[in-house]
Amino acid sequence: MLRLPGMTHGIPVLTAYLERENLRDTDRLVRMRLVEELVSVKEALEEEQRRAEKEGHLPVLSLLGRVAAKLDRVANSIRYASRGYRGLFDLSKVTREKLEALQRFDEGLFEEIESLHWKVESLHATELGSTAFAAQARELERAVDGIGRRFGQREKLLG
Repeated sequence: MLRLPGMTHGIPVLTAYLERENLRDTDRLVRMRLVEELVSVKEALEEEQRRAEKEGHLPVLSLLGRVAAKLDRVANSIRYASRGYRGLFDLSKVTREKLEALQRFDEGLFEEIESLHWKVESLHATELGSTAFAAQARELERAVDGIGRRFGQREKLLG
């Protein structure tokens, strides 16, 4: 029966608190969606690992394992990033421009993760053990590293 949001309309302190909490929750939801996408990329990569294992391509297996471990690290850094990034969600410090910049930044992260999906797909279409496969796998690894670095810049954007 408690209708706190409706009751707080016009009470600046409670309204501000709820708005700040909504921003934090939205930030957490965006980060969890980023993590889901990275997990999806890792699952597709694991299919390539199984293919390499089945066909006995141990050097490829090692390289793909390293990329999968990096995907895990990036996903965990996003998953366990401090909730709310310090003072971002102090409403006195939040500007529309900062929130719009954060949204553009996050959209860019989603696009970069989408490109990982395409890179894994191209691995599947390439002959295991070929120099092209190794080059594509290393490119995938560089892209994962780039996403990790880029996510680290997100906190600076919020600072």
